[in-house]
Amino acid sequence: MKTNFKNVKVILSIFSTLLLFACSSCSKDTVAPPETEIGNPDTPGEGEGEIETGEGINVDEVEKDNGELGLMVNAREITKKGYNTAFADILVEASTGNFSQVDLPIDEFTNLATLRLEIDDLTAEQEAELRDGVDLVVTVKDASKAVLEVLNFTKTSFTDSPDELIMNGEGLEDLTDVVKFRSDIPYYIQMVSEDGTVYGGPDNSFYLSNTGTDRMITVRDIDDIDYGNDTTTAYYIEEISEKPGVFSLGVRDGENKLYAYLSKGSTEGTLLIQTRRNRVINGSDTNPSDLNLTNYQFRIEKAGPGMYTISTELPTFDQNPLKLAGENSRFAIVANSPVVYFRIISLAVDWDVQELETRFTQPILPPANTDAAFNSTLRNCSSGELVQTVGQSETLTSTTFTAWEDTFSVSTTDTYSISATVSAEVEGSFFGNSATYGVEVTGGYEFSKSETTTNTKSGGLENSRSVTVSTERSITVPSQRATQVSDLYQTYRNIKVPFVQRFRIRGDFQEDGSALDGEEILTLFNFNSFSGVVTEIGSDFIEVTVRGTNTIDRLIDTRTSADNVEANCGG
Repeated sequence: MKTNFKNVKVILSIFSTLLLFACSSCSKDTVAPPETEIGNPDTPGEGEGEIETGEGINVDEVEKDNGELGLMVNAREITKKGYNTAFADILVEASTGNFSQVDLPIDEFTNLATLRLEIDDLTAEQEAELRDGVDLVVTVKDASKAVLEVLNFTKTSFTDSPDELIMNGEGLEDLTDVVKFRSDIPYYIQMVSEDGTVYGGPDNSFYLSNTGTDRMITVRDIDDIDYGNDTTTAYYIEEISEKPGVFSLGVRDGENKLYAYLSKGSTEGTLLIQTRRNRVINGSDTNPSDLNLTNYQFRIEKAGPGMYTISTELPTFDQNPLKLAGENSRFAIVANSPVVYFRIISLAVDWDVQELETRFTQPILPPANTDAAFNSTLRNCSSGELVQTVGQSETLTSTTFTAWEDTFSVSTTDTYSISATVSAEVEGSFFGNSATYGVEVTGGYEFSKSETTTNTKSGGLENSRSVTVSTERSITVPSQRATQVSDLYQTYRNIKVPFVQRFRIRGDFQEDGSALDGEEILTLFNFNSFSGVVTEIGSDFIEVTVRGTNTIDRLIDTRTSADNVEANCGG
């Protein structure tokens, strides 16, 4: 489904509230047991006496799935940095057998590699060793089998629904660290703390001076900034020719442009803004790409998720970043002061978000448990058929919690909503028969967050459904016969189903409707702490995946039977 969003005002957090949740079975539906009559039509009427009850079937002998043990390797952090994670090698240092795997495929969307072992294929000794924990060496490789990362994991247990082994890619360069701006779009520069709190911005309002020059860019408190009407923290950012990653920061004054620069005078190291008076003196706009004007040139670099530094290109200060000075009232390159972290947003873009699909990874299943809601043998040793009421009205609840670990946001200027569907399936075996059960989430998202709200991890939603495991009904037992009646149910407990959703995102400049290119879109996503994976950067779009997990407390299936057995009435 494709949804267009125009004149959007807020920080979009794609996974938030107002979710509508539905969980449905992709296999057979549970059917209430019908009234059952097993008898001899040639035996008329009811006999004298009463039905005797005895033990039912042995539930331990009912066929069931004994489950799996395994590991899951999560290469998502490496993929987030722009690498093609294709294969995983898992060296298992076990003494009871060779369980190592080479070139396990890593799913291109969920970024998971799975090593699974059927418990039925293991000896008791092997199962005990793997459950107790073994040392591992995990290697992640790209499509050409080149090694991307090797990590050691000590005493790691093979389990069902295991905790994922995270390959963090700490030593790898971030290939998605793109910083690209449109020179004709205004961007708001915000000051952000390490915990993601926006607390201020660089105030450029002194450029209006007609009498003075060398005016400071001061710190403006976030509570004093009205993003609907206030442009004092908005700048036009343009890359310096032949210096990738280096930019000028300017404000527009009609047809003219005035620039931020680092002073070389008595206030050396202080961030200043040109004034109207400067332009009168100069006679024209300054050219910040002039090789002699390195104090007008600033390098913007990523310091962490949604956190960037702005550093000077002025050789005197060795590309040092801007810091707070003057009792935190101004910006300067000074020693013994805290570095200022920034994020840069635009409120002049209309966004188009299209949901593409959901992908999921089959979970490593635990053993299925067999239980009886009703289980008895009815014996009729009388001269005629007898009727017995059996069973009881009983239901069990299956609860699924769906949560997203990734999220993305874009800066907008109005509220909007999008609808998206998450679906995942679990393939299991109940009573010896294969079955597929599905979980589906339809989310309607409406957002109204302020421009100063940074991105947070999205929440989740809990949903429950009831499964009937037994109903009350009448069983007719013929004379000198016995009927074995049972309402059985099998369950898988505590299942984790990893999934990702794919989205395609486009953005248009509101002023003229022109499209942003893929790198310009990605830049805004990075500044807004995007935590998912970019799978494609197109000419005028990006495609991304966001990760989540469905946790199911128990999957339930039922079996109802009423079978003739030997009555052993004697005589």
